[in-house]
Formats: sequence, C-alpha cells, structure tokens
Amino acid sequence: MILFFNEPEFLPSLDFFHRIFQSDMWVVIDHVPFKPRTPLNRVRIRTSAGAQAIIVPVVHPTPNMPIYRICIDNLPRWKQTLLDAITKTYGKSPYYDEYIDDFRSYILGPTVLLATLNLQTTLWLSGLMGNNLSWIHTREHDCSLPRNRIVDAVCQRLHAEPLEPSLSDSLEEDDIEEDLSVIDALFHVGASATAKILHQEYKS
Repeated sequence: MILFFNEPEFLPSLDFFHRIFQSDMWVVIDHVPFKPRTPLNRVRIRTSAGAQAIIVPVVHPTPNMPIYRICIDNLPRWKQTLLDAITKTYGKSPYYDEYIDDFRSYILGPTVLLATLNLQTTLWLSGLMGNNLSWIHTREHDCSLPRNRIVDAVCQRLHAEPLEPSLSDSLEEDDIEEDLSVIDALFHVGASATAKILHQEYKS
C-alpha cells in the first residue's frame, strides 16, 4: 500500500491530485500547527491579469493550534469574491456550466471548519475525475508526534510505504497551468480529460 501524506489544501493543484492518483490512500495531516496564507487557506486561480491568490479568512488561531481546529471566518465577503473571480475567468469555458452549481454549493455551504471544507471539496474533485479517494486523519493517531515521525508511525501501523516526492514535467496543454488550482483544468477541459492529463502528462 502506498500512502500520500499531505495537509488538507484548499482546491489543490494538479500536482496534488497527481500524487493522489499515484497512491492507495491519502493520510490527511491535520494534527500539526496551522500556517496561514499557505495552500491550506489560499488558492491560485487564473484571471485576465494573471494568477491571483484568494485567501479563505480564518478566525484568529491561538499559537500552535492544529489544522483540524481552525474555523473559517465567514463574515468577510471572500466567498462572493471567489465566485465572482471564477465566473469572470471561466464563465465562458466549455465546462463551466457543468460544474459551477456543485462548486457554488460547496463554497456557499455552512461549513465551519477549514479542514472540513478542504476535505469535502478535494473528495468532490477527486470523484469527478474517477478516483474514489480513501483517507484517514493523523489526528486519529498519536497527535504528539511531529510531521516527520507521524509518517513513520502510520506506515508502520498500516504496513505501508510513503509516496516518494517527485518532480513533474511541464504540461503541453496551452490553456492549463500546473501550479494553479485543478479547477483551472476542470473548467477548461473537463474531469475526464483532466484525469487523463494526470495519468499521462505527468512523469514521475
């Protein structure tokens, strides 16, 4: 069994899903301290002016508060800002109408915890691309262990191996940038073609 260890990112990149596709299970690292303005609560999308980062605001965490306890600050207008940017950028894309309603329901939903939102949207995206993702949480194991030691502990417990880091070749698709959120590919070419890209274009 191959395990992919990673924090729950918000609308992750193609590279994130490439690693998901290479693995048998995602070990969601959510017991470690939250770091703001990282992929945990930041997504990069395409705009007419280039890539734009949109932040999911969170309720000010206490020092060393673990990821799984971080709450979204739903008072700012970040949800509408994100949806407006998505519509402006991808509104005329071939697959916008196919996915936007479900996407909007996740973003506008009553989710309180950041890790829950990130997990729900990642599972939705993975399912669209034909991957019925299995996962476990590190918070369910020994939360006193640092990130590097939890990898060894979980692998030993499940008799598994961690996915080794790999570099990916550049994509040949003109309309897709690999460091943007996977939704960039999703709206442009659809879920099936995005899955094909992840299987064929990326080289380990």
